[in-house]
Amino acid sequence: MKVLRLLPLLLTLLAGACAAPQDRTPSLLTELLPALEAPGGAVVRYNPVDCGCPHFELRTDGRWVRARILEDPDNPLVDGLIKAGEDLDAGGKPALFRLPVELAGKTVFHCASGVPFVELEPTGPWQPLAEEAQP
Repeated sequence: MKVLRLLPLLLTLLAGACAAPQDRTPSLLTELLPALEAPGGAVVRYNPVDCGCPHFELRTDGRWVRARILEDPDNPLVDGLIKAGEDLDAGGKPALFRLPVELAGKTVFHCASGVPFVELEPTGPWQPLAEEAQP
């Protein structure tokens, strides 16, 4: 008898749990556009994590978004960026760079932990961002 009284509550909870997650892909991609179009390139930082997410982040208006920078076998740009990031990161703060990039597609991926990330394709050389110019 008690189960029958709880049945409406259980059905309501199940209906809410089965709802499809909202797709934030369009809004996240739109949020990234101003950062990608910034003069001199986007602000990126090398901020490695142990969870399997990409080690780079892209600065948008007000937050950081994880980003995988695609590697080109003929261009050691990403390896150089990682090495510079490790060297500059020795002070305990993530290293920041200015890097001309474009989105490598219109897909927002998710790490195993659920954190969204995008893939970026470098379109030019990177420059370290001077500490006084860091956002």
